[in-house]
Amino acid sequence: MSCPKRWRQRPLLSPVTALERVERDIVSGSLISLPDPEMAPATHREVARKALRAMLDREATAAPRTLEQADADRARAEAALAALRQALRQALRLRDVSPAVGPATEAAASLGLDAEIGASRPFAQAAMGGLVEIGEATLAIEGGATVEEASRALRERHFDGKPLEEIRAPVMLVAAIAAAGKRAVWPKALQSHGQ
Repeated sequence: MSCPKRWRQRPLLSPVTALERVERDIVSGSLISLPDPEMAPATHREVARKALRAMLDREATAAPRTLEQADADRARAEAALAALRQALRQALRLRDVSPAVGPATEAAASLGLDAEIGASRPFAQAAMGGLVEIGEATLAIEGGATVEEASRALRERHFDGKPLEEIRAPVMLVAAIAAAGKRAVWPKALQSHGQ
């Protein structure tokens, strides 16, 4: 008995690649057909986590500046926050979620979801609220606050008040299995079989 011809034409996948594909298909398929209400807040949380990481990175690499430069940076941050609030108010009035599609799509990708899911209305709308919070934290940093101080309300709301160093990126099941497989000590027979 032979297998169907279409099966023979497909290259064999490693177990991790196959599991990764199945996980992506299951997550994407179930969310497109019936979005899980818990995933929208998770997207919002991931937008906030990515922003906190960017703030920490920016502060870690920031060069010393003069008082005039600090005042100019704060004025730019105030203007950017005012423009963001105005744009988001208008977008909400028009029921337009496009200002948040970029951050929501990036967050969805971090969570292992397809781009279409991140760009969908419930996910982008969930991310919209976080954009103002992020802008306010950025403004506080430009005003002289540390990232820890400026992000306190954001962390209370999304991460149960955890300190910055305890906020980690989400780990996908496939990544965890792959990492465990790399660290595992396999018998010689299985090592040669897997390669």
